[in-house]
Amino acid sequence: CLYCLICIAPPDTFVLLSLIVPQGALLTSGYSYLYALALVPVGLLADKVDRPKLLAIGLALWSTLSIVSSSAGSFAELLVARTGFAVAQAAQNPVSFSLIPDLFPNNKSTALAGYNCAIYLGRALSFASVLAAHRVRSGGAMTVPGPVGTMADAAAGAATSPQLQLAL
Repeated sequence: CLYCLICIAPPDTFVLLSLIVPQGALLTSGYSYLYALALVPVGLLADKVDRPKLLAIGLALWSTLSIVSSSAGSFAELLVARTGFAVAQAAQNPVSFSLIPDLFPNNKSTALAGYNCAIYLGRALSFASVLAAHRVRSGGAMTVPGPVGTMADAAAGAATSPQLQLAL
């Protein structure tokens, strides 16, 4: 899961790509800064073009770059993929925040709250899945069946695993 590097960086990812800590920090902070800076121009673009098409293009590019970044073989390859990934992801919020009220005119606030909730729940589930994969790969046993057991076991494994590094 190399594309999860911005969130969770297992030591083998650093070894596999021969990364040093400042490179990991650049991947994380560089992505965040570029994403933030891309939001305004993408928002201006969303006011001038077909918003659903812009969202579809951003999603297609984001998905493609997710695959590309997961197969990166060096820091430079990962940095280039993450740069494009940040710009592609910047289409999501400006377009979604303008489309959702149009789609749900009678429940604008509730619809936007659901959208925001899904963002953070999805992020939490992605962290849990990476932790679960790490736990399974390192020989941890899943003791409680289902998603709750997977997340609980992953959290327990992360809390007790000195090998897992969390990057903020």
